[in-house]
This record gives sequence, structure tokens and C-alpha cells, in this order.
Amino acid sequence: MKITFSAPDQLFWLVFILSIFVLFYTFMDIGFSKRLRPILFFRFAVVILLVLLFLEPKIEFNKEKTSELNWNIYIDRSLSMSYHSHPSSISFVSGIDEFGKKIDQRGIRSSIIGFGSEIDSIWSLGNKKLDGISTNIGLVMNHMEDSNYHGIAGAVIFTDGQVNLGTGIPTEVINKRVPIHVVGIGDANPMVDVEVHSIDAPPLVIKGEEADLDVTVLSHGQINERGNVTLYQGNKLIGSKVISLSGGGSQEKVRFRLKPSMTGRANYRVQVNALAEEINIKNNKQTVQIQVLKDEYRIAVLTGAPNFNTNVLKRIIISNPEIALDHFIYRQNGFQPPLKQFWDKQYDLILFDNHPIAENHKIWKNYLKVFAKKLVSHQSNLGIIFGPDMDETTVKEFLSLVDIKLSKQLLEKDSPVGWTLTENWLKLFPFNSISGIDRTHNEFPPLLPGLEIDSAGTKVLANYTSSNVEVPLLLTGQKNSLRFFVWTSPDMYALFYRTQGTLLSGLLGDMVNPILGWLLNTGGDQEIYFRTNKNSYQQGERIELTGKPLHRNQFVDEGVVNIYLNEKLISTKPMIYDPGTGLFRSRFWASQSGTIGYEVEFDQSGKSHLMGRGSFQVQESQIELNNVYLNEKPLQRLAEVSNGVYKNWDRRNDIISLIQPVSRKQSLAYIIVLNENILFFICILGLLTSEWIIRRRIGLM
Repeated sequence: MKITFSAPDQLFWLVFILSIFVLFYTFMDIGFSKRLRPILFFRFAVVILLVLLFLEPKIEFNKEKTSELNWNIYIDRSLSMSYHSHPSSISFVSGIDEFGKKIDQRGIRSSIIGFGSEIDSIWSLGNKKLDGISTNIGLVMNHMEDSNYHGIAGAVIFTDGQVNLGTGIPTEVINKRVPIHVVGIGDANPMVDVEVHSIDAPPLVIKGEEADLDVTVLSHGQINERGNVTLYQGNKLIGSKVISLSGGGSQEKVRFRLKPSMTGRANYRVQVNALAEEINIKNNKQTVQIQVLKDEYRIAVLTGAPNFNTNVLKRIIISNPEIALDHFIYRQNGFQPPLKQFWDKQYDLILFDNHPIAENHKIWKNYLKVFAKKLVSHQSNLGIIFGPDMDETTVKEFLSLVDIKLSKQLLEKDSPVGWTLTENWLKLFPFNSISGIDRTHNEFPPLLPGLEIDSAGTKVLANYTSSNVEVPLLLTGQKNSLRFFVWTSPDMYALFYRTQGTLLSGLLGDMVNPILGWLLNTGGDQEIYFRTNKNSYQQGERIELTGKPLHRNQFVDEGVVNIYLNEKLISTKPMIYDPGTGLFRSRFWASQSGTIGYEVEFDQSGKSHLMGRGSFQVQESQIELNNVYLNEKPLQRLAEVSNGVYKNWDRRNDIISLIQPVSRKQSLAYIIVLNENILFFICILGLLTSEWIIRRRIGLM
């Protein structure tokens, strides 16, 4: 023990001298009678102690403490541990309990800790299930390193070494003062398994174009056979290829070349034949979904009377290279070209431009039923753009085909009215360029009102803003598979001409193009097509979600993937854009079985927008079962680099003799700062109290 003081300064000496001077003159007149000596002693002691506080006195001393260190016994609780024939799961559990009892009988402190995809300490509580979805031996290393190995005498790990998650088994030198003994579980010969590991296919392809579907097949165990990999679309066999299966975790690549002839979602199933000794055949087949788009979309525009809208509308349509346009214009003797071509040909979209008009409204009333049949049989979508010459009575009947009704006229048709986009536009086209425009200083040109429509059952994308009630300018909707839109103003062209040379230049094209994409099912609500690398996974397997934008370089930001099970959010992962491939990718693990749903969201202008959703199946079969054998070499290396020993299951008791009690002496340093110590001030208070009592007894108070 030692007492230290800070160096005295001028203030200390000043206070010290003044204190001596005051003490001397206080008692000089009363002398040194015996009855006053105790008072003088207590007063002098108090002053000296208070003066010493200026020197910040500290008392330092050391004390040794001996503590017994703990042995950690780590038990691999992954599912593969229950599939070994030697030991069986029952023998394994009872053997661990027996091992723990023998250590306890020797009076050695120990803890049994389970690990798999996470660390737990519930073995001693009676939960001894071997059902972990994966093996992460890095958790054991982290658990030991969290306290820098303090308080641990050593560790014993029981595992088969099948690490499929985390950092793997360390092979470099670690803390040799803490030995790690390893007990290997199982047979070194892997069990036989063949799996369709992944399917790499584009999320979307164009009808008639070729696309490659790359399949990776993994094989485990001692195999020297041929396997047959087949590709089906529904029940139709697309292709078959023979591969050599050599086992030992080897990979075989198989490529199928596709040329889809039908549009829509195409489901392909890849499967490899099961082998005689396989223990897990659920991973022998996988399916993948590809969106097939048309190579060309046909649009028919029926113009009752040419108007200012006609030219700008036609210019926007033909600027899309994937669209083929047939334009039918009404003349005195009928449409040019003749309508026979219109009735015979199949169109993806039919647009009414200022049509029907007074000159042809009677005959088009007669065409109503035939037109309705054409929409259904040809699966055509419909768009109506109001024009100055349209016959509203006839238009009303055509609008009834999609359950739209006209409403009472509220706005004057001769006065332009301001308008604005609604939240529905932002939700349907969140990444459209005009969705992010700051309209504080960029107001849209006002437009003349035209048709006034009851918007019930539709989505209003733009509204007039001059009245207390909402009057739709642009609306969309869907009846069964038929999509439609209605533009209610007769001077759409004003958005083209009145914005030239301004920040809103191109406004009309930025509005019409996404509407066309939505009507043709090539964009709008589906700007990015997402798919997983297969639709069925095993628990513990890595999932890769890929997104492909319809237009390259349109999206460059990051998004998030929200993952759901039974409509409950269980995880959120990032969606990263790869500028090299033009694809979005997200990777995460299949942690739970069942139908897993996902939603992909992107932020735009501070708001989150849903850009895609889907689901995939996670089977109860575990990825652990793909590798059921003793991975002996890395376990031996782990024991070697940590000054431990490696034993197989049958010789596990040999390790017990190596587990010895270990104690650690610690020298603890204590520092008492008197300025901050309450006992020191209690001592001063005691001295003052004692002086007060003596003074009272001798009659000085």
C-alpha cells in the first residue's frame, strides 16, 4: 500500500501557514491546561486533514483474487446430426449427458452450449432437439472471443463439421492458451444426394427471342453414375440432357436454350432423376418463372375527325419502336383505310380519337355489340380521347362497355381550368419523370373541360382543380382482363405546344407513354420484373432475388425487400443495383418453412413505392441434409492450431482426462481518492463532534 500526494503549490502553502497561525493565536491566551489539550488535538487534526485535501491524497493497494475457470462444451444441434447412423440421435443425446456428468463428478465447472444457426443454453433445461436449420461454427468462435477468452479454461466441440453458414472453420492460429478439443460425429463417407442447386434465367424475355436457362446440379457422396436432367413447361417436355455425377460436392452445369412462343408468365420445371440411396429427394426438382413479352404491339387509332390532338398523339405512339400503328381516319365515303382490316386484325389497344362523331354515330351505335365481342375475343384494351366533334350520346354507350357513366356538367366548357395529378398517378407511375416535378413554380397548362364522368370504380390519375368537387381529367380502370383509360379534355395538344421551351417540355409524352405501357402490359404498374433463382428452397439455403427494369438505366437507386410469412413481416433486406448488368439483386437466407411472400419497395421523392411482389416456397427439408457426413480434416486442423486434440465419437471419453481444473489469479488494484471518499469526510465530522462533546462537558458551551 502507498499514499501519494500531488505537488504542493502556492495556494497550499498559503493555506497551511494561515492555518498554523490561526491555531497558534487561538490557544495562545488560554495556555496548555490539561483539560484543553483534547480540544486542541481535535481542532489541530481537523485543520491538518482539511489542508491535506489540497494535495489530493490517494491510497493505492493491490489485492489478489483466485477464480476457477469454466469449460464450455459446445453441441452441434443442426438437423444433420440426427441423420448419422453412428451415433444415432438417441445415442448422441445420451452420450452428451454422460460426458457432462463425468466432468461434474471430477468437480470441474462446465457449461453445455448449443449452436446451429444461433447460440443457445437450453440443453441443460431439457431441450435436446437436433433441429437447427444450419451450422455456423463461427458462432462458437465469436462466443469464446466475446470475453477475449477470459473466464474460459477451454472448450470441447461436438460436431460433424458441416458448416453451411458463417465464416467457416478457422484454420489459422488462434488463442493457444485456451485449448479447443473436438469430437467428430458421423461417418467420413458422405450420404448420397443430388440437388438442382440453382437456375439462372432472365426475369423477362421477348416472344420469339432466344434465352438461355443455366442449371447447376450438385452431387454429394460417393457417386459415379449418369443423371438425366429434364426441362418441362407444364407437362410438356422441352429438353433433356445427360450428365455425369461424380459426388463429393461437385457441380455440373447444364444449359437449355428457350424460344418462348406465347406471351405471359411461363413456368419451367427442371428436375434430375433420384438415385437409389438418396435420403432427400425434395431438392431434385425446381421451377422458375419467366415473363414473356411481345416483340411487337399493335395499336389501332380511329379518328372520327382530324383535330389538333391527332398529330401529337400519333407522333408519341410511333416514337415507340415496339409499337405498330394502324391509323383509320373517317372521310366522306367512310374510313381510310377500309374498316375490314380493323375488324379482321387483332389489336392490343384500340384508341378512339375524336370518335364517334355526328356523321357516323348511327352506324357505330349498330357496331356496339360487334365491337364489344372484338374487345373480348381479341383481348384488346380500350382508350377514349375526347375531341371537339365527338357525339356524347354515342360515346356514353361505348363507355357503358366498361361500366362508366357520364355525370352532370359542373364546369364551363369554354373556360380553361387548372388541373393536377393525384396520388393514384404517383402510386401507378412512381418513377415517371413528371412524378418528381416540383410544381410550386411549374404549373401545368390549364385545359378546357369536356366529358364529365362518374369516377366510381375507376382510378382517377388527374383532376381539375377549380371547383369544390373533383372532376376527373384522366382516369383508368380494369374490367376483368380489359384495361381502359379516358381523357376528358378536347385540347390534349395544348400540353405539347404550350410547354415547348419550358421545364415542362415533353410533358404530354411523359404522360401518354406510361399510360400506353400500362394498357399494353409492358410497364406502368410493372416497371421492373422480379424473380427468384428458383421457386422452391430448403431451410438454410441462400435465396437470390433478381429484378430487371424494362428500360435499362431507368433505375439506379437502391431499394428494400420486405419478407413476409403468414402476412407478418419477418425480415427486411437491401436491393442493390448493379450498373454492369443493369439488374437489381438481393440475397438472403431461407430461415423458415412455408410460403414466403416478398414486396420490393423503392423511395422516390421521399416516398416509398411498391414496385413488385411475389412469393416462393421454403420446404421443410433442410439444406443440412445435402451434406450428411463427417468433415474431419478441418476439425482436426482446428484442434491442432488451438493446442487441443481431436477424437472421434467412440473415443470421446479420452478427452475427459485432458479436462483439468484451471484457476486464475488476478491482482486487483484499488485506488481510494480521499477527496471523493465519504468515509474520510465522516472521519472529519467525527473529530468535530468529539470536540463539541468535550467543550460541552467542561462548560465552554
